[in-house]
Amino acid sequence: MFLMAGTMFLSGLDRLPFTDRDEGEYATVAQAMIERSDWVIPHVNGRPYYEKPALFFWLMALSFQTFGQNEAAGRLPSALAGLALVGLMAWFARRRGGDTLGLLSALMTSSSLLTVLLARVALLDMLLTLFTTASLFFFYEGYVAETDDGRRRFYLWAWLAMSLAFLTKGPVGAVVPLSAAFLTSTLNRNLFQTVKQARIPSGLLIFLAVAGPWYGLALMREGDNFWRGFFISQNVTRFSEVLLGHGAPIWFYIPVLILGVWPWSLMAAPALWRGLTGAKPAERKANPEASLNFFLGLWLAACLLIFSLSATKQPNYILPAVPAVVLLAAGWGRGLLAGGGKAKGVRVIFVLIVFVGLILAGSLMVLPPFLPSLLDQARIKINPDSSEYALPEQALALGWEVFTVGALLSGCLLAASISLFSGRRRAALIALAAAGVSLTAGLFHLTAPPVLDYLQTPARDLAFQVRQTIGREGRVASFGLYKPSMWYYTGRRIERIRTNEVRELDKFLASPERVMLLSRLSLLAVLKERPGFRLLRVAGGYILADNRAEGLRSAGGGRP
Repeated sequence: MFLMAGTMFLSGLDRLPFTDRDEGEYATVAQAMIERSDWVIPHVNGRPYYEKPALFFWLMALSFQTFGQNEAAGRLPSALAGLALVGLMAWFARRRGGDTLGLLSALMTSSSLLTVLLARVALLDMLLTLFTTASLFFFYEGYVAETDDGRRRFYLWAWLAMSLAFLTKGPVGAVVPLSAAFLTSTLNRNLFQTVKQARIPSGLLIFLAVAGPWYGLALMREGDNFWRGFFISQNVTRFSEVLLGHGAPIWFYIPVLILGVWPWSLMAAPALWRGLTGAKPAERKANPEASLNFFLGLWLAACLLIFSLSATKQPNYILPAVPAVVLLAAGWGRGLLAGGGKAKGVRVIFVLIVFVGLILAGSLMVLPPFLPSLLDQARIKINPDSSEYALPEQALALGWEVFTVGALLSGCLLAASISLFSGRRRAALIALAAAGVSLTAGLFHLTAPPVLDYLQTPARDLAFQVRQTIGREGRVASFGLYKPSMWYYTGRRIERIRTNEVRELDKFLASPERVMLLSRLSLLAVLKERPGFRLLRVAGGYILADNRAEGLRSAGGGRP
């Protein structure tokens, strides 16, 4: 199982360039930590970066220093956090339900689309989810422990894990586990008993000792700028207002979970319903399975409530809910293997799973003919100043890759259907696991490389050319292009000129020293009209230029 997870999470991490915006931004922060020898205040593109705490960047910088500054090293902390999450899921599930539940939990975690995606990118979400999950697992172990020693040990471990989550992404790292713990103890009518047993004084000391020093140093060094930049802008404002266009309806995370944890998400529904409605507090106390499902249901509900009420929404934010979904699904799967569940109910769940899977497979298989028209529409809608990607004029050559993924997925779903209606439940579950692996492996190993080569590799090539051409002191700017990955690949600060700042562009091009300009192909007609502009290279949808047009003279004399 861990061999499969290692293959899914670790293989080919260096094949794809860093994506925009967050991967490129985070890689630049880690790069700056090393270059500036400043491990307290993150910096990006020459300015302090208050958006996230430092723990993930420390790990990323350490990986860079150990394995070199490359994509695999940058993504390694997320991949290792993903592997640790698989192990943690197996450990907890085995303690709560035996070997079968542990095996199913590990299998489902390592084959879910959302889990594999976020284990393969340099984002904070997998590390955050590892620590919030550990905190909630340890809380539950302490909550149901029968001895004072067991309660003390597990509650203190829960506090430690929560402090690491807080150091990874701020308040959300504490809000998620505390909300789930509060709901569980309140609805079980033992809140005051739980508060008395939770080792709050010792736990707060652990929390402050682990998370406090960095926050204290950041506040001492940056003062009000850090308070407003991190706590107000990145937490309060992000919750109350839509930032960077990442708004979505309140029901957004329901389909994200259904598709992101497919095929296991729909299996969680029966256990979720039974867990939340099937037993009273006294009955849950006497029934470990009912107690666990109730806790997992409230964990999922807390995450959905917190992230759905937030005005700013992105698919990756809901990852801390995935372990609860997986454990609920694994419990249903264990019952299925044991012969439990009514045949009609089991068939309904499988039909729904296959239906969603066939929609996914069909969408992939019919996508290639529609790609040119979809890309043409996307080009029209792109805002040059806010979009990180520039689309080439030629269409994306993506055909056999997505068709192969769709065909494999369809075959696995057919095998699952035949097995189920033949009464072979184990074979049906294995076929569904093969479907999940086919989808995740196919998307990340077959289709992602050509897509990223189309969108991102040309920009990386131009950034490398900038790095080789102009000295560390030379000026580089982007016009109508906001692309943090270029900050990382050029290894330098890039000035930003928006499309409505033509005067700033003219001043930049009129510089007496050589300067270089990065922009997008769609703006080439505008750029050709500017004095001093010289096109050097076109790569994909991006262009590289400088200001060494023949015969141009600056107001102060000849150009070098």
